[in-house]
Amino acid sequence: MKFKTFAWITLLMLLFSVQSFAQETLQELAMTLGKQFHKQKIAVVNFSCINTHSLTASSIIQERLTTFMGSDKSLTVVERSKLDTILKEQELQLSGAVDADTAQIAGKLLAVDVIITGTILYLTNNEIEVYARALDVKSGKILTTTKAIIKKDWQDNEILNTIETPTTIPQIAAEHFKAGSDYYSQGKYSIAIEFFNRVIAHSPDFANAYLYRGVAYYKKGKYDYALMDLNKAIEINPELSQAYYQRAIFYKFVKVEYESAIEDFDKAIELNPNISSYYTER
Repeated sequence: MKFKTFAWITLLMLLFSVQSFAQETLQELAMTLGKQFHKQKIAVVNFSCINTHSLTASSIIQERLTTFMGSDKSLTVVERSKLDTILKEQELQLSGAVDADTAQIAGKLLAVDVIITGTILYLTNNEIEVYARALDVKSGKILTTTKAIIKKDWQDNEILNTIETPTTIPQIAAEHFKAGSDYYSQGKYSIAIEFFNRVIAHSPDFANAYLYRGVAYYKKGKYDYALMDLNKAIEINPELSQAYYQRAIFYKFVKVEYESAIEDFDKAIELNPNISSYYTER
């Protein structure tokens, strides 16, 4: 009896130590990042999953990093609820695929100095490797990188199965848009387009879905489809500066219609004058 009791106590201690180690490792990652950005305002955004489409993993990593970094009194960390509200209002999608232009836009919207994002890689033995990047919102450049290996202590909800689950249409659209963005960042444009198609099927007024699908078509050389989607994105949301910018790029390099390109560059700058590439491309 004593042996069984001892065995159970030992097992519970091992399980507890594994979970503590997982969180400690991620906490150390947060501390490593935090030490470099004293007295700065930080936003932790979505992480892209490289070899799965689990929304759960991205959400949990984002939430835990926000909590750990928020405990550092020398930092100002944007609350996740406020972050999500602002990004949804502006129809801005942030993930591990954040580029320099998007970082600048997000920095202005969130009034932050640094954006923390990155990627998640599923390993064997129920482990996950987290790669984190800190981006300077003024230049969009990577300031530092770090990584951690943690134990997965949650149940995944795979994105490809959500279409069959009793969830809301906006939630389905958001999940498919996230998957499409991840595939786009990996250069898998055909798969990305399929996910953006699903977004539009559920939410036909989702301007960013047309924008990103249009850019994916552009990458594949399907220029007529690209132009139609960029036009549609602008029709739905005339305040979407990125759509004007991408259409200007189309006119500049595909149609070689410089006057049309300049008009769209001008409009993009009018809507968001803080993006340096709008000026350099013009």
